Amino acid sequence: MSLGAWTELIASGLITGGIYALVALGLNLQYGLMRILNIAHGEFLMLGAYLTWMMHASFGVSPLLMIPLSFIALMLLGVAIHWLCFRRLTRTSPNLDIFEARSLMVAFGLMFLVQNLVSWAWGGDLRGYDYMTTPVAFGGAQFAGNKLLVFALALVFSGALIVLLRQTLLGKGVRALMQSPTGAQLVGINTRVLHPLMFGIGMGLSGIAGALLSMAYTISPSMGEPYTVTALIVTRGRPAAGRGRGGRHAFHQSFPQGADVLRRVHRGAAAAARGPVRPQGAQGMMSSRQLLVRDVLVLVAFAGWAMALPFWGSEFVVSLALTCLMYVALSTSWSLFCGTTRYLSLATSAFFGLGAYTSAILLADFGWIQTIALGAVISAVVAAVMGAAVLHLRGTYFAVLTFGMTELIRHAVTYFEKSVTGTVGRVLTTVPERDTIYVTVLGLAVLSVAVSIVVRRTRFGLALAGIGGDEQRAQTLGVNTRWVKLAGFALTAAFAGAIGAAMSVRWTYIDPHTVFNPFIGFQTVLIALIGGALTLWGPLIAAIAFSVLAETLRLEAPQVYMMSLGLLLILSVLFLPGGLASLRWETFTGWRDDVRGWWRALREDLSGAKSREKAKKRARRMRHV
Repeated sequence: MSLGAWTELIASGLITGGIYALVALGLNLQYGLMRILNIAHGEFLMLGAYLTWMMHASFGVSPLLMIPLSFIALMLLGVAIHWLCFRRLTRTSPNLDIFEARSLMVAFGLMFLVQNLVSWAWGGDLRGYDYMTTPVAFGGAQFAGNKLLVFALALVFSGALIVLLRQTLLGKGVRALMQSPTGAQLVGINTRVLHPLMFGIGMGLSGIAGALLSMAYTISPSMGEPYTVTALIVTRGRPAAGRGRGGRHAFHQSFPQGADVLRRVHRGAAAAARGPVRPQGAQGMMSSRQLLVRDVLVLVAFAGWAMALPFWGSEFVVSLALTCLMYVALSTSWSLFCGTTRYLSLATSAFFGLGAYTSAILLADFGWIQTIALGAVISAVVAAVMGAAVLHLRGTYFAVLTFGMTELIRHAVTYFEKSVTGTVGRVLTTVPERDTIYVTVLGLAVLSVAVSIVVRRTRFGLALAGIGGDEQRAQTLGVNTRWVKLAGFALTAAFAGAIGAAMSVRWTYIDPHTVFNPFIGFQTVLIALIGGALTLWGPLIAAIAFSVLAETLRLEAPQVYMMSLGLLLILSVLFLPGGLASLRWETFTGWRDDVRGWWRALREDLSGAKSREKAKKRARRMRHV
């Protein structure tokens, strides 16, 4: 390559790196200060790009003028989102790990909502406009003037943020909160004002990055994901120290029933045989044997109803029931490990895809049942290897790494396909009868619920609950948490692999993009959380509801369906963290009290009553002095 080509290549990398730096700074500000891993950061970058494009294309507004306007608009939106969503999570989460997990799910809901809202409003086509495209000679190479401008402005805004954090009183307050949240609050730093402000500034930086990108590149509703992934990779360093002692003490409280669970684990299998820890309320009035009889009867009734569907239902009804049963098995097995231990796994689609490819490759040489079993075993082995690498982590670290490993497995399968077969994807020539597939998936769904019923009443199930309650205390009481977590993670993966092997034959052609689709994992988590990840029957109820919703809206209005999923996820995490299964009359009275408290606080903020009260207190203190 010539010197000019090398210069152009290096300069292009620097230009792209300037945008990545701007995006990463905004994301790091949100996560380092507030422990909010805003996975939707790239979607708000995309929103800033579309806002700039719309104003320039429709009204002729200069993109340079749209840079500060995009910053202000996205900053105000960020302040509103923090006030409506994350402020409530801070108040209601019992500890930091749960806060991080819930905020991550809210961010996923925002990602679904924003991306599909833009796609519904402007379509999925590429958009763009010409602005300062005149080439500029520099270092023996030619560059578009807009790209040089984008790089220069990205450096200016990145430097401005660094100066703000290092040289101003506001920046000192931010750095103090990152280092010790509790200590910073004790010396008078007002987190109620600083948190939403800095969250809004971080989102405003994404608006600036989007406005800059729209000057030089085409834009689309899916443009934000690569920037989010890259920002997650580079976002590390000193701000992460905010999770030190102060951050932990600021959020940490004991998990309800955790001590009771751990005491029963310590007593051994004899105590476990007496049944699971029962919550207060109607279930608390039932004995362990009565609960077991009830669960078995409900399972038998569900299996009988599902078994009768192929005899009287149409093809559409059977297809709907098959999708429903798939998500019943996936969400129930996911809840058995992830809901109980509070380890938020996003690797379900990886195990589903491994099972699907096992069936596609081996079904012609092995029997149907053997292929399903092999899919489960292969997925369980991969899960054990993956778990050995990542199960020492918790919270957002574990969730992000499982998602990253899912993408790694998908790309590895794609590389294997290209290297071995010379193409990507496989045609399925050996396909069982429809009723065989249906009965198999029904059997796996019933087995997942039955295993969940049994495991929750064993010492192993109590050990999982103890890990979710307080992992360090469980280790102190003698629970081998490493092996318990590996076994639970592998059990979840085995069901996902078996379901993938059984469901792959529904398609005549599969490829990595189809069977390793992250949406399979996202919807599994969504169903479990909305149904109630800590309950037995919540995921089953939610799976039925979501399957009907999917078949009703996905083909006719896919964007509306995805926006509905995002909104339901946000509302469920904020107002019903226990899921639909935890819905009681007291829940509605609690919502009523929350609305009244919110309205009272809003009126006080708008009227300035709190400011006047603080001024009176200061005046009284001055008189005493």
